[in-house]
Amino acid sequence: RTPNPDIFCNQWIKFGKFFKKINSTYDRVASGHYASIEEENGNFLLKKSPDPIKDQTYFLSTLNQAQLGRILFPIGHLKKIEVRELAQKYDLPNKHRKDSQGICFLGKIKYPDFIRYHLGDRPGNIIELESGSILGKHKGFWYYTIGQRQGLGLGGGPWYVVRKDTDQNFIYVSHSNYQDLRARDIFTVVNLNWISHSPEKQN
Repeated sequence: RTPNPDIFCNQWIKFGKFFKKINSTYDRVASGHYASIEEENGNFLLKKSPDPIKDQTYFLSTLNQAQLGRILFPIGHLKKIEVRELAQKYDLPNKHRKDSQGICFLGKIKYPDFIRYHLGDRPGNIIELESGSILGKHKGFWYYTIGQRQGLGLGGGPWYVVRKDTDQNFIYVSHSNYQDLRARDIFTVVNLNWISHSPEKQN
């Protein structure tokens, strides 16, 4: 339920609007994502990078067949450390560049500052889910996501955001002592994107 800007950017901008802009002028577009594409029986399969830390298939998970058919991932078969070594070997100007973090189109702007500029602050209560006790204050529910631990400003933790009341601007938290109580063995998914084809129904 928390929108992921990187997923939308890849789907709508990098491999959406950009593809429409260049139209059929170019057959392929190369990107530095850590992922790979394999064609099998006319279908394009999105496959993970060998680097489990840097793998970016999650951020490409909403792409369709037409988009995957025009993308090249030239470093997708490498691990990050191997890319770093090649950058050093060929003395590339970005050989010492730090790994990118956060939302790429924001540049050096911090995410909270971006949100504050567009939505402002709206103080509200941080409430313990189990007791209903007010533990502290926050600056607006839009700064928090379910499962978040950092940035709550609460002592005696760790505390986790477990629920949000957007009408009353409440953030509900639960202590790690209750993690067994909060554990789940099922989850609900919506708007699945079957990249190659939908699975066959099982009788």
